[in-house]
Order: sequence, then C-alpha cells, then structure tokens
Amino acid sequence: MRRFGISVVGRVLAASAAVFLLCAGAGAAATSFSKEPYLANAGPMAVTIHYETASPGDGVVLFGTGGAMDRQVPAALAEKCSYAANPKDKSAPKLTVYLYRARLTGLVPATAYQYQVQPTGKGGPASAAKTFRTFPVKAERITFIAYGDTRTNAEAHRSVAACFSRHEPLFILHDGDLVTSGKALELWGPQFFTPLADVIDHIPIMAALGNHEGGAENLLRFFDQAGGRTWYSFDCGPVHVTVLDDTQTKPENVQWLDQDLAAAKAPWKIAMYHAPTFNLEGHKSDAVRTTFLPVFEKYGVDVVVAGHSHLYERFAPLVRKGPAAAGAAPRPITFITAGGGGAPLVKGAAAGPKPAILAKTERAYHYCVFTVDAETLHVETLGADGAKIDALTITKKGGRYDDAYLAQARPMEEAILVQGVLTAPALVIDSPPTAEKPATVSLKLRFLGLGAPAALSVRLAEASAGAYAMDPVTVEVATEKEATVALKVRALKTVGVEKGAAMKPELRFILTAKAFGLEATAETPPVGPRSAEKEKSKAKAAEGAEATP
Repeated sequence: MRRFGISVVGRVLAASAAVFLLCAGAGAAATSFSKEPYLANAGPMAVTIHYETASPGDGVVLFGTGGAMDRQVPAALAEKCSYAANPKDKSAPKLTVYLYRARLTGLVPATAYQYQVQPTGKGGPASAAKTFRTFPVKAERITFIAYGDTRTNAEAHRSVAACFSRHEPLFILHDGDLVTSGKALELWGPQFFTPLADVIDHIPIMAALGNHEGGAENLLRFFDQAGGRTWYSFDCGPVHVTVLDDTQTKPENVQWLDQDLAAAKAPWKIAMYHAPTFNLEGHKSDAVRTTFLPVFEKYGVDVVVAGHSHLYERFAPLVRKGPAAAGAAPRPITFITAGGGGAPLVKGAAAGPKPAILAKTERAYHYCVFTVDAETLHVETLGADGAKIDALTITKKGGRYDDAYLAQARPMEEAILVQGVLTAPALVIDSPPTAEKPATVSLKLRFLGLGAPAALSVRLAEASAGAYAMDPVTVEVATEKEATVALKVRALKTVGVEKGAAMKPELRFILTAKAFGLEATAETPPVGPRSAEKEKSKAKAAEGAEATP
C-alpha cells in the first residue's frame, strides 16, 4: 500500500460501491456521458467534478469516505455548446452537449474519497464509482506529474498517459498545447479527454494556456480554475505551484506573481507556463526573461517547467553571476522543457557537442514524476515505454541547497549568451555575392535578460575564409537585448546555388559574445539565398501539423 496515493483500501471500497450500484440497476443502461467525469481545481478541502452529457438534465454528485457516499452536491449546467460529431467530416451534423460542474467543499485534507455522478431527468444512468484524494496541508511526501504538448497524436498521448496511475500522483501539471486547435471543440475529446479518460477521473489536472489553445475560451470552459484566469497558484503539502500565462506579462501580472511568491510558505516553489525561458532546440524561445524571471530569482523558485518545444531539455541549475547577485546566498533555478506528450517530436540530432549549460536532452515522448518532501525534491523523467530518460535530486535544508547541487550550477548569464549565439536564425541573402557585387547578410541576435551589454563579434568561419571576404574583417557590436548586424560579404571564387540548398562553397560565420567575464562562441549554419529559404518553408508547410509552432 502506498502512503500518499489513492490507497489500495480506497480502490477496493470504490470497486465494491460500483458492484453494489450495478446490482441495483444504476449502471444497467449504456452511459450517456460524452465526456466522463473528471477532476480539476483541487486542493486540501475542495475539488471540482466536471462531466459532459449528450442530453440535458441536472444531476448530483454523491461522495463520501469509507464507501458510504452519504453526501451530495448538485451539478449545475455550466454551458450548452455544439460542435461537429465527426471532426474529419465537416458536413456531419452538429452534436449538442451539456457541460456540468459540481464544486465539492468542506473536505478533509489528505483523505481518500469516493464519488459518483448521477445525472437526473434525461441525463442518463450514473457513472461508475470513482475515487480522489485531497491534498495534504503538512509538508509530507507527495508525488505529482508534469508533462505537456499533447496535441495532434492521440495514440502517443495515450501511451504517455497510460503510465500515470502507476505512480499514484496527487495531481498532474500540463504545460499547455492540450489540442491542435483549442478553438475547435471537436478536437478536445479525441486528442485530450479520451486519452486521459481513466486518469483524470481520479487525478486532478491543472493546465497552463498554450499557443495552440487559440485563446483561453475553451480551456476555461473545460477547467474550473482561478475564477476565469489563466494564471493561478495552489499549495500541496511541501510544494507551492504557480501556473502562469506567458502571454500575460503586463506590470499587473508581474505584481500578482510577486505577491503570490512573497506569500508562499511551502519549502519548494514550482513555476509552470508554456514557452520556455531557456530552450536550445525546437522553438528556441526566451519567454518571460525580463518580466517573470527576476521575480523567480527574488523569491527562490526552485524548478520551472515549460513545454512548447517538442522534446525534453533540462538545464544545469542556473544562478546569477553579475553584480545583482553580490552578497546573496546562491539560489539556482532548474529549467525543464517537457514538451513530449503527443505533439510531433523535434526531428534530427543536435549537431556538435552539448554545451555545459544543458544537463540532459532527449527527443522522445515523456513525462516527469516529481516526488517531494520538506527537504528533498526528486524528479525522474520517463519515456512512454517506461525507460528512464533523466533523474535529478535536490536537497535543501533550512533554505540552503546541498553542496552537490550547487556544484552543478552554471551562471545564468552564460546560458543567455550561449542561447543567443547557438540559436541565431538561419541567414539568408537576396542573391549570392560576386567579386564585383558584395552581398549583405543580416544577422539578428537576442540576449534578453542579460543585465548588461554583450560584446558581440562576428567573423568568417575558417572553412569560408578562402572563398569569401568580409568588409570589415570583424564586426563588433554591444547589445543588452536584441541586435541586428549587417555583414557585407564578397566572393573570392565563383559561387554556385542549387535549388533549395545553401551556396557552394558554404558561407558560415563565427559568433562570439562576451559579458561578465563569460564567453560563448558558435558557428552559424550555412547561409542560403532567400529563394532557398522559400523552398524550405514550402517543404515545412507540407508537413502539416509538424510545421505548426
């Protein structure tokens, strides 16, 4: 028997209740649930039960402990809506459904409950008896799961979700992009609710808004959270979780975050949102570096979980090196990208050696299992096949991290410099250079959140120096945020261009960025003419969903 999951006793009681109800005729008819009952907005003393039916009719949720289910709460109609019955057939008739919610309050913390949804009127027969467990208040050991980007591939999502219950987590964090197009109601069933049907009926899920949701309307329709906001927080035992919307970064949002983290008393602080703050592959995003990140540093957020790029990345613990960090106790942040819940994975293998700021990367469908108590946070990343991809343990006593964890830390400024030079966008020119007519190559680089100007130098790569010449030979600029550098290049040899390919001989540059005594250097991909870039865009668009950011 596990100590903090849904106990074996609770499952036996729930199974017994289901047998009793079946014998009494409650489940004799076929179910009319278009979305089976599921949990959201959970806490130590409350949880919301959602369900959807194909026929109207209010209902009740029966619930209790010890198999009694002697309490009940009415289920109110939250919304009536219509969508295509068959997503693949636009001419198919519309399906009208009824979404109900019931808020269960006055619950006892750290307690196993059984519940059953009983529609009334034409709502159909009762659901099977199900279970959930309220969150603990004390800093006792808990387990939870984090994953995201479940859109597009329902089979891959199902293979990941099928692993969850074995860990007996108290809740699931979803870092966004639940479905391919959140505005299309017909996609939520096959891509999200069906793969999770036998998971989120007993494990509550807390979701962040992704770009594929197409706005918050349907996310908030299906999840009763935060009074209609896409940012909220909650406590579970030793963990304070703050869920953010990386598209909402106005001063009032930053102030809300500051107040939320200032009031947090749990030993561990976790932040989650969709687009990563550090990300070397995939979309290479640098979200919230100048808005939320300083607040994370101010209050000692331990782990940040994001998605958006469809792979797994864990960075070394990152901590400020610059003057702002002088005299402060080191409080590094571990950044994790967990974007392998079902969306098409990032293709290909990363070229070159792995930079020191990146602790682990993997292109695989995956999920992260967090096990946390008052002094230890352990996160293990597993593939859909059960194989261990990564593991990290952090120990913190009296607010101080253990020496082993601190020894792994890298300067946050180093990570900003490395990402800035490694993720420079593909370089294009309108036409290849000649000896008589130089070409201008535009190079845009970003160093958001660095805290001081980066000294940037650009020169020809050694392999290109014999075929091209730069004027001047080296270009140097200083930038703290974003810089566009114009490089004038002429050819020393005849340059050939194949359709959709880079120029031959290849034209590459070496980028070097320096700040705070740190240095990052990278070689650019080969420069191609703008026509080649158009060919790549056409090929990418032809891949369909895989080309969608």
